[in-house]
Amino acid sequence: LEKTSLEMDIGRAGSDSEQIESLRQGLASVEEKLAQKNAELKALVDAFNAEKGHVREARELKQKLEDAKLRMEQAQRENNRYLVYDLQTNIIPVYERKLA
Repeated sequence: LEKTSLEMDIGRAGSDSEQIESLRQGLASVEEKLAQKNAELKALVDAFNAEKGHVREARELKQKLEDAKLRMEQAQRENNRYLVYDLQTNIIPVYERKLA
């Protein structure tokens, strides 16, 4: 009986070590997949943030263009020809090229 009990304990220990090794392999596989998904997520987040920056920059340029046009209208009303010329030839075209 002792011999049978001892054999069963040895068999169970072997089975436990096989299960532990199987679990370790499964954990390694899950960790590898998680690392891959995290890398994919980081790439998507980086692309999103870059696009968000471009949109913000375009919005700021549109606002600057609108402000320059309003300043030009005001300069025309005040008969400030130098400022009108500067805005028409230097400032407004630069903003329009950047937005194009």
